Amino acid sequence: MISRLVNRLFRRWRAPTSRVVFLTHGDAQASIPPELQGLIPEGAKITVISTDNLDAPVSHQRDADRRAEAADSAPDSIPTRELMATRDRYWSRLAQDSAALDQETWRAFRVRYNEYVRALNALGNRGPEVRDWARGLLVHPEYDARESGAWLLGALGSQGQLGEAVESVIDELAALIDRPFEDDFPKEAQAINVAIMALGRIGDPKGVPILRRVLFSARREHRGDTQWEAARVLGKLVGESFTNASDPVSAARDWFLKHEETDHA
Repeated sequence: MISRLVNRLFRRWRAPTSRVVFLTHGDAQASIPPELQGLIPEGAKITVISTDNLDAPVSHQRDADRRAEAADSAPDSIPTRELMATRDRYWSRLAQDSAALDQETWRAFRVRYNEYVRALNALGNRGPEVRDWARGLLVHPEYDARESGAWLLGALGSQGQLGEAVESVIDELAALIDRPFEDDFPKEAQAINVAIMALGRIGDPKGVPILRRVLFSARREHRGDTQWEAARVLGKLVGESFTNASDPVSAARDWFLKHEETDHA
C-alpha cells in the first residue's frame, strides 16, 4: 500500500524529477502500482522504502492522516493569524524541498504536514476572518494553496459567512475553474474540482452558468472527473440527481438542453 503522504507529495513536485521515492507499509520489495508507473518521469531513479525501516515520524504521519479524516484541528487557543502563517510556511517549503529527498527531508516534511493538516481543519471553523485571505489563495502559485482557498470559501459559504462578497467569490472561483493548466494536469485539476465543489456548498444559483460552461467544455482542464463533479454539483443546485444516471455528464447536459428549449418555447 502506497503511503498517502508520498502520493500527495509526488503529485506536488514542481521541479524536474530525477528521483522518485515511494513509502510502503511493510514489504520494501513491493511493486509500484501500474496506475502510478505511467506518472514516473523517464530516466528517474526509483527508491522504495518500507516504513518499518524508518522511525517515529512515519508513524506520526500515519496518525496525522487518520486525524485529518476525523477533522482533528489545531486548538482554539492558537490565533487565526498564526494558523495562516503555518500554512504559508508549508507552501513556501514545498518547492524548496523538491530538490532533496533524503531521510532528514522526509522527517522534516512529515512534521510540517502534521501542522498543516491541523491548521487547515482549524481555519475551516474560524469564520469570516479567513474569508479575504482564502480569496487571495485562489491565485496562489501552489495548486495546493488554491485548492485550500476554494475549500475554505466553500466552508464559509455553506454557513452563510461570505457576507456581501458572495457574488465576487463566485466570480473568483469561476476564474480558478477556467485557469489553464500550467504544470501537471492531475494536481491542477484537483484545485479546479474543489472550486466546483465550493460552488455547490455556497448554493447560489449564479454558479449554474459556470457549471454549464464546464459541462459543455472541450478543454482538457474540464474533461473527465471535473465534468462529473460539475454534474454532481449542478444536481445539488437544481434539485436533481444526475449521479444516479448511467452517464451523469450526459444527463446534466440534457437537463440544460431541455430547459433551454423550454425557455425559448
